[in-house]
Amino acid sequence: MLQSGSNRILETSQAIVDRLIDLLMFVGGAAGILMMLHVTADVFCRLVLGGSLPGTTLIVTEYYMVACAFLPLAYAARADRHVSMDAVSDLLPDRWRRVQSLAGLIVTLGVFGILAYSGLLTALKKTALGAFDIESGIRLYLWPAFWLLPVGCGALCLLAVLRIVQFALGSAVNADGHGGGND
Repeated sequence: MLQSGSNRILETSQAIVDRLIDLLMFVGGAAGILMMLHVTADVFCRLVLGGSLPGTTLIVTEYYMVACAFLPLAYAARADRHVSMDAVSDLLPDRWRRVQSLAGLIVTLGVFGILAYSGLLTALKKTALGAFDIESGIRLYLWPAFWLLPVGCGALCLLAVLRIVQFALGSAVNADGHGGGND
């Protein structure tokens, strides 16, 4: 009874985290497309109209690039697409590979937890200050962009916690969605 209850909770948690990760990937992808369109429009305006669009540099560097870099982090981790070195781990027995994977998840949680926490503190500070910059005489509020880092890193932390719990319950899931099981 306890096992089936914990499985339902785990499955529900997985579904919620998966939806969040998919949403963040969609927003990150949309930011990439918007960045391309915005820069193209800016170049067009410079070449044809003789002046660039105001705020382009700030919007591209403070919003689009940050969204493209941090929002898809959990998506890449879920798909096991982060940079990795597998030369030694491929030689290890399954049991040691799982130990290595668990250690990697713990390190990931620690590093990205620190990034999420420090990003959250910065976002709270910048929000309280109403951080902005002025480009071409236009006031552009930057404080919302500071929330992108803690959201992206926080989603990766949620995924890492979920996978650690799966390991602890013996229901670890590989990147392809198949159970890892126990030896």
